[in-house]
Amino acid sequence: MDSIKEASDELHIVSTALKKELDNTILADLDNLDASALRYRIVQLAAEMQERTKWEALRLKEFMGQAEKSTAEKYTSLMQEQRLKFEELLAKNLREQEDLIERKNLRSKQEDMAKLREAFEKEWAERRDGWSKSYVAELEVQLGEELNKNKAAYVQDLEARNNAMAALQNRLQELQNKVNQGGQYEAKSEKVHRIVGGVMGLIGSIEAGDADVKTHINTLKVVAGDDKVILAALKNMEKNLKTGGAVPTLSELQERCKHVKESGRTMALIGDGPGSDGLAGLVQGQLYSLVMSPVDDKVAMNKKDKDLSDEDRLARASYHVRTGKLQGAITELGFLSGPKVKKVTGDYKKDLESKLAIDDCVSILKLRCSALNNSMKG
Repeated sequence: MDSIKEASDELHIVSTALKKELDNTILADLDNLDASALRYRIVQLAAEMQERTKWEALRLKEFMGQAEKSTAEKYTSLMQEQRLKFEELLAKNLREQEDLIERKNLRSKQEDMAKLREAFEKEWAERRDGWSKSYVAELEVQLGEELNKNKAAYVQDLEARNNAMAALQNRLQELQNKVNQGGQYEAKSEKVHRIVGGVMGLIGSIEAGDADVKTHINTLKVVAGDDKVILAALKNMEKNLKTGGAVPTLSELQERCKHVKESGRTMALIGDGPGSDGLAGLVQGQLYSLVMSPVDDKVAMNKKDKDLSDEDRLARASYHVRTGKLQGAITELGFLSGPKVKKVTGDYKKDLESKLAIDDCVSILKLRCSALNNSMKG
């Protein structure tokens, strides 16, 4: 029993030292390791567990062999001791029988000795079998208890190591997910910056009245990819571009409005009656425009709609253009009744409509850029 206890204590000491060594080496500083180091540490831990398992199995086998040898030696020593005692007892009985043999018949003495020997051997066999069974049963119980304790300890240790490995794998997966998310965020961020840059370039070209607006639109189409909002806005913008790809600026439209207003006023003064066509009608209209004072814009704005003439409509449209309200100007030009006035102002009205449509597209592009930037912040 002492040898079993010593071996068990030794196994406990070795197991404790092994756990401490793993905590100080392989399982140390796990939170500070990167993904590559974690993979290496997992492989190293698996190899160490495999090697330790083999070593523990060999040590357990050696321990069992020593325990069996020690038990056998004690069992043999005890049996020899008992045999010596019985031999001494037998010798004593034999000496006593020798005294009896001397007083009795030799044949009677021999029969008695034979009976005594037979009884001794029978009793010895019974006791020997009883002792053997008792020692074997006790040894089996002790060994079973030790094995169960060691098995429970090893199972608990393996579960702890499995939990540690599972934690390492979860940590590694989290790091991998962060790396993947970081890559996706960088790709999305780069695309958003390219789109915003393309939109800003397009808006700058429109505001400057450059002739290469079409080039900026084509570039932004490529950058936008499958962004349906941007592509739809660009498609609508292309429909409203002037020949050559330029977009009239507000200042250009305001400057041009003066001439359109004057030409329209001349046509309104000519009228559509007999003799209004041809050079004579044109000269007549110009004379009227020189003699008659033009309608003031603010006065026209205060008139009721039912009292408005085409000249009043032109004055109102001029006021709206000057204040930057292009939709109001388009509405007033749409109410013109004279065919000549409509013809003179038709191209200008189309340019106003194109400018307004392009401004709406620019607003949509700005809102889309703002939404993309907000999505990156979230």
